[in-house]
Amino acid sequence: MITLDFYMPGIPRNIAEQPDMATVERIRGSISEDNGQTLRSTLLKPCPFCGETEPFVQTRELGDYSIDARVVCPRCHVATSSEYMPWRSTYLPTGEDITRLLAIGKAISAWNRRAE
Repeated sequence: MITLDFYMPGIPRNIAEQPDMATVERIRGSISEDNGQTLRSTLLKPCPFCGETEPFVQTRELGDYSIDARVVCPRCHVATSSEYMPWRSTYLPTGEDITRLLAIGKAISAWNRRAE
């Protein structure tokens, strides 16, 4: 059973454990300005501290073992903790590796989680 993230409707907190293709496509479709290390996503909420409207996702490959992603505010430099995914662990039936997309989804979900 997939539990939807209350703070980010449609993106489950456990996206990495139970990838849903509609959610993966939603994450992929939200990405712009991707240079392989940083990217922008339309799913990101503004910074909860300074109000910056364009935070970015930073990804990093950690050798052959894993990939991590975190969200960073370019103005006040606050960031989420890194969300790790085992490298090359999630493939589609077509052979496409979606590990990076899942790490990005986890980072977005962590950034958008806010206290009410």
